[in-house]
Amino acid sequence: MNKVPQNEIIIVDMSENIKVLVTSNDKKEKVKKIGFTDVDDSYMIYFVDDLQDKINKIKELINEEALFSYGIGWSPSELMSYYIELGFNFNKYKIISWSNKSTYHIIECDSKI
Repeated sequence: MNKVPQNEIIIVDMSENIKVLVTSNDKKEKVKKIGFTDVDDSYMIYFVDDLQDKINKIKELINEEALFSYGIGWSPSELMSYYIELGFNFNKYKIISWSNKSTYHIIECDSKI
């Protein structure tokens, strides 16, 4: 498994429902308050009703400074680009990527098109 930053919320999947990796109990409580349920000790999920529900939940995660996992295809970072192209506006958000198992990079993105 890749090294992950501590005390963070990392969005690992949002192609259908939203699945997050939570790396502290403090963040886990915050994610529970916005409607996520436990999958196991580290992962939580939110079952999405429709696209607007998903967009609203993404905005709540951005407010909690969640990190969107980078990748190609239907990764959270690519889906953010897609939603922005559709005209949805978000605050600045952060993407996390890995250059190897022990090195990660976090960049801030602006949703303005």
